[in-house]
Amino acid sequence: MAQALPVEGPAAGASDSSPGPLDLVGRELKLYVEDSKAIFLAPFHWNADQAGLAIGAGALTGTLMASDPATAPWIQGHASSATNQLSKVVTPFGSWAAFATSGALVVSGIAFHETRLTTMGREALEACILAGLMTDIAKPVFGRYRPYQSDNETIFKPFSSHQSFPSGHATEAFALASVVAARSDGWVIPTLSYTVASMVAYSRVNDKQHFLSDVVAGGLIGTTVGRFLVSRHDRAARESGSPTVAEITVFALPGGLGVAAKF
Repeated sequence: MAQALPVEGPAAGASDSSPGPLDLVGRELKLYVEDSKAIFLAPFHWNADQAGLAIGAGALTGTLMASDPATAPWIQGHASSATNQLSKVVTPFGSWAAFATSGALVVSGIAFHETRLTTMGREALEACILAGLMTDIAKPVFGRYRPYQSDNETIFKPFSSHQSFPSGHATEAFALASVVAARSDGWVIPTLSYTVASMVAYSRVNDKQHFLSDVVAGGLIGTTVGRFLVSRHDRAARESGSPTVAEITVFALPGGLGVAAKF
């Protein structure tokens, strides 16, 4: 049911018990907590196929890690002014631009009354935050030296300040791409999303900041979290018969603005 949430000025006819902006924040934080818990517990509920995919992802990462001393110099050796310029353009999509894009989707969805865009942006933001947190926790635990620090050799110093594995930029880029792709029709936007994410990952190796296994691991984390959230929210919506996340609309009220939120 839609309810008017005052932003500024008096809302004619609004009830004192109507939820305000803080209620939206509270509901969002509750969603984050519930989703985080579901992600943490997910491995305990995997079926055989899901466990097989996890094992395959681990095997792929391990194989790439074994070849890192050879692949890193090869990619670095093919760096050029073109790849360096590409890196400058796309690398932000693995950090602040991923969050900015998510926010822009939310704002666009509200402005143009496109619920799909609003949901896409809110889920992308959540995916970036939760996947990024997972990567930030894993980095110091593994303590891997970056390629420029180890002369492309594989060196781990657990619980240190070395943070090469996994790649945070690849994590954020693929978290954003996976949600945008899942919430888009056709193949053009999904292809563009994953292409940009892949270029972010490539650029991190090109710039000697990460090994190939680092960016693949980060990409797997980001994609897994993004797709997990979309699937979880869709399932919850089907079971409840209502939107999983709030549908937000801004409208004019006498003396100010209002926000309509449907939960």
